[in-house]
Amino acid sequence: MEFYEEMTENFISNYDVTKGKEIIFHGDEDDIFQITDTQKESEILEKNNNTKKLAVIDLGQCVDILKNYYKINENVSLIIIYYQRISNISSERSLQYEVYEPYNKTKLNLSICDNATIDVYIPVILSEEIQELYYIIN
Repeated sequence: MEFYEEMTENFISNYDVTKGKEIIFHGDEDDIFQITDTQKESEILEKNNNTKKLAVIDLGQCVDILKNYYKINENVSLIIIYYQRISNISSERSLQYEVYEPYNKTKLNLSICDNATIDVYIPVILSEEIQELYYIIN
């Protein structure tokens, strides 16, 4: 947990939402830390272009709710920080995320979005055997 907090602090302090870049850091074994923004996530979903095979979050109406509540310019992206544990075994996978405002990088309270749907897209990792079956059937 301490490592997660340190990574989050380092990521958030160095992230410039106006550049539209994402930062990915591979931690121990299957741990991945990622910082991105709502615009970048939307582009990945729109273009169906998830080349990094990492989870993608669609905050949907929650973006508007957060921007309205926190008085954030509607043309500016919110920052998203992910912690992901990648594994071929579904029960061992995990995902945590936090959303920050782009100016002073304050963590936003997602509970104000309790009535909004947030979609999380997690790529499925198929074994070689399952992939072969898929190709045989198709």
